Parts: sequence; structure tokens; C-alpha cells
Amino acid sequence: MQFNRVFTAFSALAGSMRASGSSRALEIDLGDFNQPSAAERAMMGVWVADGGATRLSLLPNGRYDKTLETGRDIYHGRYEVDGSRLYFEGDTGRTAIGETRRGILVLGDHRFVRPGARSAA
Repeated sequence: MQFNRVFTAFSALAGSMRASGSSRALEIDLGDFNQPSAAERAMMGVWVADGGATRLSLLPNGRYDKTLETGRDIYHGRYEVDGSRLYFEGDTGRTAIGETRRGILVLGDHRFVRPGARSAA
């Protein structure tokens, strides 16, 4: 029965806190939850590999598109950023892990760079 006394004490404490009027309503700006972090913003945008033959677009909404130079779509899905690592999950269920090192995004056997940067080879 010890638990019952503790529970009753907490209930009384919570009731007195509400009654004191010293607390105010909790304000949460839900819009901030959808804002990309600094690490995510650094990764967003277009990355190119294989002399421009493969393009990877990391979108602000956490989605990605991987296309060929011809415009043919290869993969679509979602991604998450954790520091220098990127976790990809395709709409088909395929998963991959990428990592950035000195401006190069390594994803499987591809090396992606920003357009105009040095070669990904």
C-alpha cells in the first residue's frame, strides 16, 4: 500500500500547483519540429557522381531522388542525417548508408560531389 500513499501525495502536489496560479500554459511551436537542422541543411541540394551521369537530390522535406543524366529516375525515398552520416530508405524498402568526407558523399560504390566541385572519381 506504500505506492498508494505516494500516488496520493503526487496528486495532492499536482493539484496545489494548478491551484496556485503560478504556472502558465505550455507553449510549443510545432512549426519548429519540421525545420531541418544545420547538418541537414548542409547536406541538402544536388550531388553528382560519375562525371554527372548520376544525380542525387536531397530535398528539404527529408525525401531524395536519384536520377540518371538522361533524366530517368532510379530511386526515390527518404533520408535522415546524423552528423556526417546519411541513412537512406527507398520507397521499395532498399536501405543504404552514406557518409560525407571532405565534401564528398560516399554512397555504396559511388562518390558524389556538389556540381562544380572537383571530380568524384
